[in-house]
Amino acid sequence: MPFGAELFFGNRQYAARRAAELKAARGLLQRQPGWATAQIEVYEGTEAIRKMDQPSANSPERLERALLMLDTITRPHLRVVNNIDTQNAFLLSLQEWTEEAWTYYTGLPIRPPMGNQEPARTLQTQAFYWRNESYKVLAATQEEAKSEALKAKEITTRPIKTKDQRKIERASIRDAYLDRFQEKVTILDLCWAVRQRYREWLRWLSGELKDGSKADKAFRALLTSAKRPEEHRADPRPKLWK
Repeated sequence: MPFGAELFFGNRQYAARRAAELKAARGLLQRQPGWATAQIEVYEGTEAIRKMDQPSANSPERLERALLMLDTITRPHLRVVNNIDTQNAFLLSLQEWTEEAWTYYTGLPIRPPMGNQEPARTLQTQAFYWRNESYKVLAATQEEAKSEALKAKEITTRPIKTKDQRKIERASIRDAYLDRFQEKVTILDLCWAVRQRYREWLRWLSGELKDGSKADKAFRALLTSAKRPEEHRADPRPKLWK
């Protein structure tokens, strides 16, 4: 093999592998909610930057504009980070966006190596900032998922009350509610206020209706409040309604 050929072909293989990884990352991000909105924001933001007067290449002003370009591209994409896979795709894309900003800074038609120059380090520092922001988003997402899982577990493991237990509890709720008011509360008015028939009141009070049923929620909403029936529902009950 001629001198330098191994390095040449190695670089080609690396470039091909990286292009495939970027394509896969972009494909994953494209399937996430919020992707389309992010692209609109990126396009409008970068177009606004390109329409500005452009500083000279490799100048401090050009570096500031490159940082703005990097922020404009990166920030909207945070909204598509929702799990570890999308965060990894974001980080892979972030490297590409940083190199795009570097190319813009240099003003060259091809992408030069970033090296260890001060401007390159400045862009890398900004990239590390966005890397950390993506971890914050991922952490918040994981905490939310953990909270939802704990809630679901609590619901599935919550002991189911027996009919007698429901009967005792509901009698206590009823008595506590009626004792709040000096003026007598009529049960029919109570039923009318929550849009439940009297027969449903009897079924609920006996423990026949399970917790979480429509009637259970309706009765509890009023009985655990400080409102009288007429405050809960203003229109008066018809005389023959039951």
